[in-house]
Amino acid sequence: MDDGPVIYLALAALQLEQGRLLAPTGVAPLREMTELRTQDGERWLRQHNPNRRGRTLRNSREALSPVLVFGRRRVAAMERFDFRLFSRTKDRPPPGTYAMWWVTPEDSNLRSSPTIASIDRVYQAVHGYASCFLALILEALGTAHPGETRVPLPKNPISPLWRGPENRLYPVSISEEKGIRFYLPLSTTTVRFREEFWRLFAEFAERKRSAFVDARLPEDAPSLEYPGGPPDWWEAAKSLFERLERREGGPSPNASLGTYIVREED
Repeated sequence: MDDGPVIYLALAALQLEQGRLLAPTGVAPLREMTELRTQDGERWLRQHNPNRRGRTLRNSREALSPVLVFGRRRVAAMERFDFRLFSRTKDRPPPGTYAMWWVTPEDSNLRSSPTIASIDRVYQAVHGYASCFLALILEALGTAHPGETRVPLPKNPISPLWRGPENRLYPVSISEEKGIRFYLPLSTTTVRFREEFWRLFAEFAERKRSAFVDARLPEDAPSLEYPGGPPDWWEAAKSLFERLERREGGPSPNASLGTYIVREED
């Protein structure tokens, strides 16, 4: 049955194999917004898929991913997380406040927040194998040395900027003290997107950790300066946030945890 007009804002060139989305192969410009009916989805993908020859789609709606789907108030922001879905960019992110988590009307309690629970999972999964995760990041960005499977986290933070599969810009911070952190823009990120992003990251990190354990890889040696590793920093950051919250008599609108500020250029 035809669901009527649905707008698909496609933000990635798609690589398709036997009707299934495998991975974005690039980013399409935002101006490529097309109003379609469901049955026209395959035709649109054929026009925009660089590997379209001889390939068909079984379900055009499922294959249009990652996309934003409007018309029935549903948003498919990211269907999976993998470092290989990101690319490094020299573009400057829009000025504003970015954070790992922040207070919203729907999600104002740190200890009961689904997002915070997912970030907790990320920290626990990465802990002990942070060097393996950084090696995966460098491999995904094409900057790893051949055969490099472990890279110690730097003492001084590095802050690359990544472009995600749905065309968002992600400031990232990597350091021995605080671990691997992604920042989302407060002004344009919905609670649902934030929850899905960190949940998928947690699931990805847990799968990788299981693989490292199954391969009997030894855990990283504890840092002399930060023996508890990034999880200790994360727990301390949450505790400080709660102390400040109690001092203020409750959560402040848009109070954030793990914050990154991008200022206007001079």
